[in-house]
Amino acid sequence: MSVVSAAEGTHTRVAYRRLPLGQRRDEILTAAVATFSTNPEASIADVAEAAGVSRTSLYRYFADRQELLHAAFRRAGDELVAHVGEAVEGPPSQILMTRLHGFVDHVERVGPAFLGFLQAGSTLMSEEIRVVAEDVRRRIGAMVYEALHVTEVTTAFDVTVRSWVAGVESVVIDWLRTGRPDRTELETLLSSQLGMMLIGAAAWDPVVAERLEWWMSVEPHDGVWGHFARRLGDGLNRNLVAHYARLLVDRPPHAAPPPPARRTAP
Repeated sequence: MSVVSAAEGTHTRVAYRRLPLGQRRDEILTAAVATFSTNPEASIADVAEAAGVSRTSLYRYFADRQELLHAAFRRAGDELVAHVGEAVEGPPSQILMTRLHGFVDHVERVGPAFLGFLQAGSTLMSEEIRVVAEDVRRRIGAMVYEALHVTEVTTAFDVTVRSWVAGVESVVIDWLRTGRPDRTELETLLSSQLGMMLIGAAAWDPVVAERLEWWMSVEPHDGVWGHFARRLGDGLNRNLVAHYARLLVDRPPHAAPPPPARRTAP
Protein backbone atom coordinates (compact mmCIF):
# COMPACT_ATOMS: atom_id res chain seq x y z
CA MET A 1 0.00 0.00 0.00
CA SER A 2 1.30 3.48 -0.80
CA VAL A 3 0.34 7.04 0.02
CA VAL A 4 1.30 10.29 -1.68
CA SER A 5 3.57 12.64 0.22
CA ALA A 6 2.06 16.14 0.13
CA ALA A 7 5.51 17.72 0.39
CA GLU A 8 7.29 15.72 -2.28
CA GLY A 9 4.44 14.43 -4.45
CA THR A 10 5.95 10.96 -4.29
CA HIS A 11 4.53 7.61 -3.27
CA THR A 12 5.65 6.29 0.09
CA ARG A 13 5.28 2.61 0.89
CA VAL A 14 3.36 1.91 4.11
CA ALA A 15 3.39 -1.57 5.54
CA TYR A 16 0.04 -3.17 6.31
CA ARG A 17 -0.63 -3.64 10.00
CA ARG A 18 0.25 -7.10 11.23
CA LEU A 19 -2.73 -8.50 13.13
CA PRO A 20 -3.67 -11.93 14.48
CA LEU A 21 -5.44 -13.98 11.81
CA GLY A 22 -8.80 -13.93 13.61
CA GLN A 23 -8.71 -10.17 14.10
CA ARG A 24 -7.79 -9.55 10.49
CA ARG A 25 -10.67 -11.76 9.32
CA ASP A 26 -13.07 -9.88 11.62
CA GLU A 27 -11.97 -6.56 10.15
CA ILE A 28 -12.51 -7.85 6.63
CA LEU A 29 -16.00 -9.10 7.51
CA THR A 30 -16.93 -5.81 9.15
CA ALA A 31 -15.84 -3.95 6.03
CA ALA A 32 -17.67 -6.44 3.81
CA VAL A 33 -20.99 -6.03 5.66
CA ALA A 34 -20.82 -2.23 5.38
CA THR A 35 -19.65 -2.31 1.76
CA PHE A 36 -22.12 -4.85 0.38
CA SER A 37 -25.13 -3.37 2.19
CA THR A 38 -24.52 0.07 0.68
CA ASN A 39 -23.20 -1.14 -2.70
CA PRO A 40 -24.58 -4.55 -3.73
CA GLU A 41 -22.32 -4.58 -6.79
CA ALA A 42 -19.12 -4.04 -4.77
CA SER A 43 -16.13 -6.09 -5.82
CA ILE A 44 -13.48 -7.93 -3.84
CA ALA A 45 -11.20 -4.94 -4.50
CA ASP A 46 -13.77 -2.57 -2.98
CA VAL A 47 -13.99 -4.64 0.19
CA ALA A 48 -10.21 -4.97 0.40
CA GLU A 49 -9.82 -1.21 0.14
CA ALA A 50 -12.46 -0.61 2.81
CA ALA A 51 -10.72 -3.11 5.09
CA GLY A 52 -7.27 -1.64 4.45
CA VAL A 53 -5.83 -4.87 3.06
CA SER A 54 -4.59 -6.04 -0.31
CA ARG A 55 -6.69 -8.33 -2.49
CA THR A 56 -4.01 -10.99 -2.05
CA SER A 57 -4.43 -10.80 1.72
CA LEU A 58 -8.21 -11.00 1.43
CA TYR A 59 -7.98 -14.15 -0.70
CA ARG A 60 -6.10 -15.83 2.12
CA TYR A 61 -9.36 -15.85 4.07
CA PHE A 62 -12.03 -16.14 1.37
CA ALA A 63 -11.86 -18.05 -1.90
CA ASP A 64 -14.12 -15.71 -3.87
CA ARG A 65 -16.66 -12.90 -3.63
CA GLN A 66 -19.59 -15.25 -2.96
CA GLU A 67 -17.88 -16.90 -0.01
CA LEU A 68 -17.05 -13.49 1.42
CA LEU A 69 -20.62 -12.29 0.91
CA HIS A 70 -22.12 -15.28 2.71
CA ALA A 71 -19.65 -15.03 5.59
CA ALA A 72 -20.43 -11.31 5.96
CA PHE A 73 -24.14 -11.99 6.10
CA ARG A 74 -23.72 -14.73 8.69
CA ARG A 75 -21.60 -12.36 10.74
CA ALA A 76 -24.24 -9.61 10.57
CA GLY A 77 -26.98 -12.03 11.57
CA ASP A 78 -25.00 -13.41 14.50
CA GLU A 79 -24.30 -9.91 15.77
CA LEU A 80 -27.99 -9.02 15.60
CA VAL A 81 -29.07 -12.15 17.47
CA ALA A 82 -26.38 -11.62 20.13
CA HIS A 83 -27.50 -8.04 20.68
CA VAL A 84 -31.20 -8.95 20.91
CA GLY A 85 -30.51 -11.96 23.13
CA GLU A 86 -28.70 -10.14 25.94
CA ALA A 87 -29.90 -11.32 29.35
CA VAL A 88 -32.88 -9.46 30.78
CA GLU A 89 -35.18 -10.13 33.73
CA GLY A 90 -38.78 -9.20 34.47
CA PRO A 91 -42.29 -10.14 33.36
CA PRO A 92 -42.73 -11.39 29.78
CA SER A 93 -43.85 -8.04 28.37
CA GLN A 94 -40.79 -6.31 29.79
CA ILE A 95 -38.46 -8.99 28.41
CA LEU A 96 -40.08 -8.82 24.97
CA MET A 97 -40.12 -5.02 24.93
CA THR A 98 -36.46 -4.88 25.95
CA ARG A 99 -35.47 -7.34 23.24
CA LEU A 100 -37.52 -5.50 20.65
CA HIS A 101 -35.78 -2.31 21.73
CA GLY A 102 -32.46 -4.10 21.32
CA PHE A 103 -33.41 -5.17 17.80
CA VAL A 104 -34.36 -1.65 16.72
CA ASP A 105 -31.38 -0.16 18.56
CA HIS A 106 -28.91 -2.44 16.78
CA VAL A 107 -30.49 -1.93 13.36
CA GLU A 108 -30.53 1.84 13.83
CA ARG A 109 -26.91 1.84 14.94
CA VAL A 110 -25.57 -0.24 12.06
CA GLY A 111 -27.92 1.26 9.48
CA PRO A 112 -28.81 -1.06 6.61
CA ALA A 113 -25.85 -3.36 7.27
CA PHE A 114 -28.05 -6.39 8.05
CA LEU A 115 -31.51 -5.59 6.74
CA GLY A 116 -30.10 -4.20 3.50
CA PHE A 117 -29.37 -7.77 2.51
CA LEU A 118 -33.06 -8.62 2.86
CA GLN A 119 -34.57 -5.82 0.79
CA ALA A 120 -37.00 -7.10 -1.82
CA GLY A 121 -35.21 -7.46 -5.11
CA SER A 122 -31.75 -7.18 -3.59
CA THR A 123 -29.09 -8.58 -5.91
CA LEU A 124 -27.32 -9.88 -2.81
CA MET A 125 -30.03 -12.44 -2.09
CA SER A 126 -29.08 -16.05 -2.73
CA GLU A 127 -30.32 -19.41 -1.51
CA GLU A 128 -27.58 -19.57 1.13
CA ILE A 129 -28.45 -16.09 2.40
CA ARG A 130 -32.13 -17.08 2.55
CA VAL A 131 -31.18 -20.06 4.71
CA VAL A 132 -29.10 -17.87 7.03
CA ALA A 133 -31.90 -15.26 7.21
CA GLU A 134 -34.44 -17.92 8.16
CA ASP A 135 -32.09 -19.18 10.87
CA VAL A 136 -31.80 -15.64 12.28
CA ARG A 137 -35.60 -15.32 12.32
CA ARG A 138 -35.90 -18.74 13.98
CA ARG A 139 -33.46 -17.77 16.73
CA ILE A 140 -35.27 -14.49 17.37
CA GLY A 141 -38.58 -16.40 17.47
CA ALA A 142 -37.04 -18.75 20.03
CA MET A 143 -36.47 -15.72 22.28
CA VAL A 144 -40.22 -15.08 22.23
CA TYR A 145 -40.86 -18.67 23.33
CA GLU A 146 -38.22 -18.33 26.01
CA ALA A 147 -39.87 -15.20 27.44
CA LEU A 148 -43.23 -16.99 27.58
CA HIS A 149 -41.74 -20.26 28.93
CA VAL A 150 -43.17 -22.16 25.96
CA THR A 151 -42.30 -25.87 25.93
CA GLU A 152 -44.69 -26.99 23.16
CA VAL A 153 -44.57 -25.10 19.88
CA THR A 154 -47.86 -25.87 18.14
CA THR A 155 -48.77 -24.89 14.60
CA ALA A 156 -50.73 -21.88 15.84
CA PHE A 157 -47.81 -20.74 17.99
CA ASP A 158 -45.37 -21.20 15.12
CA VAL A 159 -47.49 -19.30 12.58
CA THR A 160 -48.17 -16.46 15.04
CA VAL A 161 -44.59 -15.94 16.18
CA ARG A 162 -43.09 -16.29 12.70
CA SER A 163 -45.64 -13.81 11.35
CA TRP A 164 -44.78 -11.32 14.09
CA VAL A 165 -41.01 -11.63 13.55
CA ALA A 166 -41.43 -11.18 9.78
CA GLY A 167 -43.69 -8.20 10.39
CA VAL A 168 -41.16 -6.56 12.71
CA GLU A 169 -38.45 -7.02 10.10
CA SER A 170 -40.59 -5.53 7.33
CA VAL A 171 -41.77 -2.55 9.39
CA VAL A 172 -38.27 -1.75 10.65
CA ILE A 173 -36.90 -1.82 7.10
CA ASP A 174 -39.55 0.73 6.13
CA TRP A 175 -38.87 2.76 9.30
CA LEU A 176 -35.19 2.99 8.41
CA ARG A 177 -36.15 4.44 5.06
CA THR A 178 -38.93 6.83 6.12
CA GLY A 179 -38.30 7.59 9.79
CA ARG A 180 -42.03 7.19 10.53
CA PRO A 181 -43.45 6.71 13.05
CA ASP A 182 -41.12 7.92 15.78
CA ARG A 183 -39.15 5.18 17.46
CA THR A 184 -41.13 5.08 20.72
CA GLU A 185 -44.42 4.69 18.88
CA LEU A 186 -42.87 2.09 16.59
CA GLU A 187 -41.73 -0.11 19.47
CA THR A 188 -44.99 0.33 21.39
CA LEU A 189 -47.10 -0.68 18.40
CA LEU A 190 -44.93 -3.68 17.51
CA SER A 191 -44.82 -5.00 21.08
CA SER A 192 -48.59 -4.70 21.56
CA GLN A 193 -49.24 -6.42 18.24
CA LEU A 194 -47.59 -9.61 19.47
CA GLY A 195 -50.02 -9.78 22.39
CA MET A 196 -53.01 -9.19 20.15
CA MET A 197 -51.84 -11.81 17.67
CA LEU A 198 -51.50 -14.36 20.46
CA ILE A 199 -54.98 -13.52 21.71
CA GLY A 200 -56.23 -14.32 18.22
CA ALA A 201 -54.30 -17.60 18.12
CA ALA A 202 -55.58 -18.55 21.58
CA ALA A 203 -59.09 -18.74 20.16
CA TRP A 204 -58.01 -21.78 18.13
CA ASP A 205 -55.27 -23.39 20.20
CA PRO A 206 -55.53 -24.37 23.89
CA VAL A 207 -51.74 -24.42 24.22
CA VAL A 208 -51.54 -20.77 23.19
CA ALA A 209 -54.50 -19.99 25.47
CA GLU A 210 -52.77 -21.63 28.45
CA ARG A 211 -49.55 -19.68 27.90
CA LEU A 212 -51.47 -16.45 27.39
CA GLU A 213 -53.39 -17.04 30.63
CA TRP A 214 -50.10 -17.59 32.47
CA TRP A 215 -48.65 -14.44 30.87
CA MET A 216 -51.57 -12.32 32.07
CA SER A 217 -51.37 -13.83 35.56
CA VAL A 218 -47.75 -12.73 36.12
CA GLU A 219 -47.98 -9.27 34.60
CA PRO A 220 -47.90 -6.33 37.06
CA HIS A 221 -50.72 -3.82 36.70
CA ASP A 222 -48.22 -1.02 36.12
CA GLY A 223 -46.16 -2.96 33.58
CA VAL A 224 -46.06 -2.79 29.81
CA TRP A 225 -49.01 -5.11 29.25
CA GLY A 226 -51.10 -3.50 32.00
CA HIS A 227 -50.63 -0.11 30.35
CA PHE A 228 -51.60 -1.55 26.98
CA ALA A 229 -54.71 -3.27 28.42
CA ARG A 230 -55.95 0.01 29.86
CA ARG A 231 -55.31 1.83 26.60
CA LEU A 232 -57.19 -0.90 24.76
CA GLY A 233 -60.10 -0.61 27.19
CA ASP A 234 -60.23 3.16 26.76
CA GLY A 235 -60.31 2.77 23.01
CA LEU A 236 -63.30 0.40 22.93
CA ASN A 237 -66.51 2.34 22.50
CA ARG A 238 -69.85 1.12 23.82
CA ASN A 239 -71.20 0.07 20.43
CA LEU A 240 -68.15 -2.07 19.75
CA VAL A 241 -68.45 -3.73 23.18
CA ALA A 242 -72.17 -4.35 22.56
CA HIS A 243 -71.50 -5.99 19.19
CA TYR A 244 -68.79 -8.17 20.74
CA ALA A 245 -71.16 -9.22 23.55
CA ARG A 246 -73.78 -10.16 20.95
CA LEU A 247 -71.28 -12.42 19.21
CA LEU A 248 -70.56 -14.14 22.53
CA VAL A 249 -74.23 -15.04 23.09
CA ASP A 250 -74.79 -16.03 19.45
CA ARG A 251 -77.62 -13.64 18.64
CA PRO A 252 -78.47 -12.53 15.11
CA PRO A 253 -77.42 -8.99 14.27
CA HIS A 254 -79.93 -6.17 14.60
CA ALA A 255 -81.30 -5.09 11.27
CA ALA A 256 -79.38 -2.06 10.14
CA PRO A 257 -81.52 0.94 9.21
CA PRO A 258 -81.96 1.32 5.46
CA PRO A 259 -79.74 3.89 3.80
CA PRO A 260 -81.36 7.25 3.08
CA ALA A 261 -83.11 7.49 -0.25
CA ARG A 262 -81.07 9.16 -2.92
CA ARG A 263 -82.72 12.09 -4.63
CA THR A 264 -82.43 12.42 -8.33
CA ALA A 265 -82.65 15.65 -10.21
CA PRO A 266 -86.02 16.17 -11.93
